[in-house]
Amino acid sequence: MFDFAAETVHAHLTTVGAAFDDVDPLVAAVACARAVDDIWGDDLAAEWAELLASRGDKIEPGDIVMSAGSDHIADLYSLGRAFSAPRFRAADGAGRTRRAGIYRPQPGVPSVLVDRSLSRVLAPALATGDQRARPWVAGVPNASSAEWEFDRPPIRPRDRAGHLEATESVVADAFGLDAAVVVLPEFSGYVDVIDRLRQARPQRPTLVVAGSGHESTGKTLRNVASTWIARPDGTIPPDQPIRTLKRVPYDGALGTEPLTDVASTITVHISGPWRMAIGICRDLCDPAITDALAQLGVNLLVVPACSPKTTNLARGAEAVAVDAGGFALVANGPPTFEQPNRPPAKVATAIWCTPLTGPNRASWPAPIPPGSSSSTSTATVSSRTPGPEPRIVNR
Repeated sequence: MFDFAAETVHAHLTTVGAAFDDVDPLVAAVACARAVDDIWGDDLAAEWAELLASRGDKIEPGDIVMSAGSDHIADLYSLGRAFSAPRFRAADGAGRTRRAGIYRPQPGVPSVLVDRSLSRVLAPALATGDQRARPWVAGVPNASSAEWEFDRPPIRPRDRAGHLEATESVVADAFGLDAAVVVLPEFSGYVDVIDRLRQARPQRPTLVVAGSGHESTGKTLRNVASTWIARPDGTIPPDQPIRTLKRVPYDGALGTEPLTDVASTITVHISGPWRMAIGICRDLCDPAITDALAQLGVNLLVVPACSPKTTNLARGAEAVAVDAGGFALVANGPPTFEQPNRPPAKVATAIWCTPLTGPNRASWPAPIPPGSSSSTSTATVSSRTPGPEPRIVNR
């Protein structure tokens, strides 16, 4: 697989086999593979990224996948923290090492593509260096489902000018907090909003996932999330945001989402030690997809959502965060869902999951009543040491 190591690995395997005649060849091969991973893991991960490029940036079932190890965690958290044991561990099977595994998705999982649009800018934006980790923000520009026209697609806010002003205010407040990541809910980021938000400039580079919104062209209806890195001097990508199509349409108390164009692939964005994936609401509720994301080593999962029920969203986010040793942030909104003949439902507006053990591994913060001015609240519980600090920003 990796030319620079082939000769050395072959020599090592031959030596091991000759020294221990009674060792099963599979045991010798596994021991050799794990030794190679321990010695050259960092170099192999970089080589793997180049190998993907030579294969058209596709990951097929049966391919070797190199995870990012723990470099991203070490940069964000102090030493001595305890982390949850991932479901995929080298000790559990001969086909795994500390960083490498064979991709075996469940039936029906779409093909996997690698995107390098943010390869040079995402990792530096998330890195902390010698400074404290910057907050990660879930923005909440709307107060109630009554503010939306859910009765017919494309779904839009009833007061479009007011919604545009609210989203601008939320993003500006997030930038004022020096956020490293800003995520808005589903349906809050249709094209007019995206065009305006891409003009906002933070003090330092920030990952922006500006919710998602319906796009309607003729008989085609899509639900599209827009992503970019906002910088003081512009955006990356510069011409248009990264587009992620929803894969699983909504069907529930709010009606049926008649999408005619849905995602046919899983996209993994690679940048340094980070493997990022973007989902939209119910995309996170498919166990086969969350299993695939974990196998692919996705350690940054961001999800715009609009749901009166968050249990399945939380389960999916936690599964990916723990199994891949990473972070998941779901921005869900609005905080109040009106229900016929029933009291309004109050829901969590953010789900924050980390690989840490203990009570702050996954948290479901209570909704914060929106006021006339922006407000912020920490979304974790006690015993947090310096690391990504989740915040909720209301309009």
